[in-house]
Amino acid sequence: MRSRLAALLAAGLSLAACGGGGGGSGGGWFGWLTGSDSPSSCPPVSKVAEAAKLIRFAPGASQDLTNVQFEAGILDIGGGCSSIDHGVKVDMTADISAARGPANQDGKASFSYFVAVVDDSQNIMAREEYPIEIAFPGNQTRNGQREQLEETIPLGQGQQAAAFHIYVGLVLTQDEVAYNRAHP
Repeated sequence: MRSRLAALLAAGLSLAACGGGGGGSGGGWFGWLTGSDSPSSCPPVSKVAEAAKLIRFAPGASQDLTNVQFEAGILDIGGGCSSIDHGVKVDMTADISAARGPANQDGKASFSYFVAVVDDSQNIMAREEYPIEIAFPGNQTRNGQREQLEETIPLGQGQQAAAFHIYVGLVLTQDEVAYNRAHP
């Protein structure tokens, strides 16, 4: 399990002002996944649209399809949350896939993804990157894996977890972002 965000969240979110926006009950994104023991609100979780896919070209090569090392994408995000003393614990999974490209010589796709927590004013409270490597053994051209994350969001008096939002995306270079924008 990856819980490296816990320390950042504890430090960053303790400085956050009480938001209350998007609050109330209803369970947010996790509402349908959790039972009666669920907190009154959960932070919504979503993929960052422009960072949900990655096409990595060979270094120094043109953006021609024959120069693709690999393609990667976030397929699905799942999970649930539960109340803990003075906060909420979020257990999530991210299904990430990759496809080997014609320029891939080492039989693997190495890249990173990020998880960020923002408040109701879209201020980044915490952001952590996680490296991932997906191998293509033998002649395999596609593979994937499920990443498991556990995060704890401390809440101040009167704060609701739904006042925060968790975003997941792939770490991209400026050129990769530009490519995604040009090829939606």
